[in-house]
Amino acid sequence: MPGRHSPTLRQRRLGAELRRMREQAGLGGSQLARTLGVSPAQVTQMENGKSSVSLDRLQTVAAACKCTNQALINALADIITARGKGWWEEYRGVLPTDFLEVAEMEATAQKLYTWATTYIPGLQQTKTY
Repeated sequence: MPGRHSPTLRQRRLGAELRRMREQAGLGGSQLARTLGVSPAQVTQMENGKSSVSLDRLQTVAAACKCTNQALINALADIITARGKGWWEEYRGVLPTDFLEVAEMEATAQKLYTWATTYIPGLQQTKTY
C-alpha cells in the first residue's frame, strides 16, 4: 500500500503516540519491526502517519511495547475508528492544510478555552488610574 502524501493531524498524532510508546519501552524501530514481522520502513511510515494502522496492529504494538495504559490504548483506538469525514474534506487540496487541521480539531473538540489581553493606550492613562 503506498504511503499518504499528506497525513492529517489525527494520523500524525496517532503516529507520534506510537513512537512515544516504542521509545518508552526502549525499543528501536528495527526491533519493533522484527516483533511485528514487518520492515523497519513500515514502522517509520506508521509513526509518521503515512501508513494506516489497524486495531489489531495497535494491540500488537501495545503488547510488544508492554504498554499497560488501557486508557491510552482506547484513546488511540478511538483515533483509528474515527473515520467520519467532515465538511472540510471536500476542500482538501484547495485550502491550506493548516486550515483543514484547525477545522478537524474544532469538530472533535470537547472544550474551548479563550483568553484576551486588554491594552489601554498611553493617552488614556492618568495618574488616578
